[in-house]
Amino acid sequence: MVARAADVHADDVLTACEQAGREGFVQRAQGNSLNCLFDSEQPEVTFRFTHDRYREAIMDGIRGPTRKDIHHTLARAVEVKWGQNDNTSPILAEHHFGAEEYGPAYDY
Repeated sequence: MVARAADVHADDVLTACEQAGREGFVQRAQGNSLNCLFDSEQPEVTFRFTHDRYREAIMDGIRGPTRKDIHHTLARAVEVKWGQNDNTSPILAEHHFGAEEYGPAYDY
C-alpha cells in the first residue's frame, strides 16, 4: 500500500522497511490494526511501527500541504485496495481527517 501511495517500486519500500526494522523502528506484522493492514497478496511484506511514538514523530515532522497530500493519498490507497469495511473505517476516517476532508472523515 505504501508503494502504491508513494508511487514508488515495492522493492524500494521493502528495502526501506527492512532497514527501519534493523534499527528497531518497525517489525514484520500480520493482521489488522490501525497502524498495519494485512495484504493478503503479500503478507510477508507487512510491517508496523514498534511504537506509536515513532509514527507520531514522523508525522509531526511533516507539515502543511505535504502532510495533507500524504493523508489523502493513503486514504485513496486504502479505499482502492480494501474498500470500506469495519476494519478500514477507522483508518479511512483518520486519513480523511488528516487530509482535511471532513465530510468523508465524518462518514467513516
